[in-house]
Amino acid sequence: MADAESQPVMEQADVAAEAAAESMFSTLDLIVLALLGLAAVYYVILRNKRKEEELAQMQSFTITSSAMPMSVSDDSFIDKMKSSGKNVLVVYGSQTGTAEEFSTRISKECRRYGE
Repeated sequence: MADAESQPVMEQADVAAEAAAESMFSTLDLIVLALLGLAAVYYVILRNKRKEEELAQMQSFTITSSAMPMSVSDDSFIDKMKSSGKNVLVVYGSQTGTAEEFSTRISKECRRYGE
């Protein structure tokens, strides 16, 4: 009688041991995870290379002015306006670009009506 009662307990222990021995991931799961990991590493390395190339391009960029050459060496924008014959200065500042659009409209109206 003792053998009959201990046998189901042994079977339960065997089932638990087999479940613990089996991995939660199959071979396909491990391959997919490895490929995703390699893709992530490649992306990070490639992104850093692109940033370095863009930085090199930005560092070699020079800004040339297409406006009238200013002969005034003063830092005063009023003197620069007087020497170039300008009467109105429109200054804008915005994070969304609405002030830039507004200042462009004002400058066009100044050209149209105020020359």
